[in-house]
Amino acid sequence: MCVVSTAHPHFDRKTGDLYNVMGCVELPNGEHLLPRATYIPYVLRNAAREPSNQFTNPEDAQDILDKIEFGAQFYNDNPSDFRLRYYHMTSITENYIVLPFNSIVIDLAPMIAGVLTEKRPLSEVKLIISY
Repeated sequence: MCVVSTAHPHFDRKTGDLYNVMGCVELPNGEHLLPRATYIPYVLRNAAREPSNQFTNPEDAQDILDKIEFGAQFYNDNPSDFRLRYYHMTSITENYIVLPFNSIVIDLAPMIAGVLTEKRPLSEVKLIISY
């Protein structure tokens, strides 16, 4: 269940690929008993359009979906940390996407409790600013 994504993905002018990262909640399964925050990088291959052809001859939605490649998901270092970090944008190098986990976090416990008790969305979500 992915709930956030960076607001500013990175575009590779050489390849035409678009890179971004989603913040998700992985629900309990046989591997872990509690929900946990996970992050999934992805790339949209060949996202660029020729300037003369940007709005004509649109691509089919399925063709766009077929171009998405997902990277390996990763988790918070502390397994008891259930907070999902919100990051407005990332940095990118030739080999890495860098996520600054030092800003706003979303505490998942009240969100999950709200789902279980059928509270209105976001009524119990608290944002925490960490430095």
